[in-house]
Amino acid sequence: MAPIPRTILVVGSLNTDMTTRTRRLPNPGETIVAQAFSTAPGGKGANQAVACCRLARASSDASPGNISVKMVGAVGDDEFGSCLKDSLRQNRIDVEGVVVKEGFSSGVAVIIVDEDTADNRILYTGGANEALTAQDFPGNFFSSFNPLPSILVLQLETPLQTVLHLLTLASDTSIETILNPAPARHIPLQFYSKIDHLILNESEATYLTGEEVTYLDDDAGVQSTINRFLERGVKRSVVITMGARGCYFRSSDNEEGWIRPEVQAQDVVDTTGAGDTFVGAFAVARAEGNGVVHSLNFATKAASMSIRKTGAQAGIPWRGEVQWRRKY
Repeated sequence: MAPIPRTILVVGSLNTDMTTRTRRLPNPGETIVAQAFSTAPGGKGANQAVACCRLARASSDASPGNISVKMVGAVGDDEFGSCLKDSLRQNRIDVEGVVVKEGFSSGVAVIIVDEDTADNRILYTGGANEALTAQDFPGNFFSSFNPLPSILVLQLETPLQTVLHLLTLASDTSIETILNPAPARHIPLQFYSKIDHLILNESEATYLTGEEVTYLDDDAGVQSTINRFLERGVKRSVVITMGARGCYFRSSDNEEGWIRPEVQAQDVVDTTGAGDTFVGAFAVARAEGNGVVHSLNFATKAASMSIRKTGAQAGIPWRGEVQWRRKY
């Protein structure tokens, strides 16, 4: 029997990433010479859409298989906007839902990468992403999909009210949701019950709980933090990603524990986009019908591959680069 076609819908931001690589950050009022500069398509929404598409296909020339990826978002009426849409098309992503907002610039992320540690710092300007409002998604929004999306992936680089509105529509339609609350914004308590999977990093987890980041230095703090999100109503799993430490999770099936990455310090080139790769890989594995543990193993392996290359989207591996077996 042929696999059932599945659709992953990603609603979120599209940005142009302007990346500078430097050996150190300048002090206030100081100018220093950087090592390199590059411009590339990005945005957490677009990055996660590319990750979904690449991790559903063995290679760039392979068939998309039974998973299609649709992107919904907004760009400005500028040259950046058309380039961003073209880049997604080249990855075989459906961009019919990416609208042009007249009078707005496209989103931009200014990224500074430390040459020695590969850590990054990001300044984000939303532009047209901030003009993607709840009015763009009427109550019958999902009725235009045939079949319905298997997975809805959301982040917080678009207005919070838009994301909350989509969580409500998806929950009412029984569509499985993944929320990556980045950048962190406070989520009203009543909306946690509309989230199937909450994937967040250390700073986002502590921001949303009011704890210090050091609270997650030991297992007891991590477990307590995850329990708080489950108590708020998250339905299927909570996952906290912690860089080189891996990720810790707990599911509604009472499965929990660490999943450690297979990566050495010398392998790290650029961590930009690793979190988006993780989310995209998890979405693909879930769309294929895998359980939470299997999906997180795949996500961890994919993210470990992504940090060995430069660039948020360019560093995302193809499925053939990640050792994994489909459930089908």
